[in-house]
Amino acid sequence: MGNSNSSSVDHRFTSASRAFTQKKLDDLKSLFVSLASKSQSNDQYVSYPVFQEYFGLSGSLGERMFDMVTQHRKDDKLTFEDLVIAKEYFGLSGSLGCLILSLNTGKMIK
Repeated sequence: MGNSNSSSVDHRFTSASRAFTQKKLDDLKSLFVSLASKSQSNDQYVSYPVFQEYFGLSGSLGERMFDMVTQHRKDDKLTFEDLVIAKEYFGLSGSLGCLILSLNTGKMIK
């Protein structure tokens, strides 16, 4: 039997990937590899401290944002799939300001 959460992430990743050109996906992959390298994770994931530093978010806002983009897994690992899903979902809604507002209100803004 498969992990239903894994299947859900795979479906969301496939769907989110379709929103980008191959060039944009390549750019996201380059960003991910750079951040994962700083995380010393063999390019497998981005750690919370590196995420926090890159986005300039600290405290509870940074924690909540990281929790959202990692699909509430609580494993402290942001994967490439998480990055693509988050970029598609939040990137199409406008700006980081919309994301911050949604985090503070608990409601998604589209």
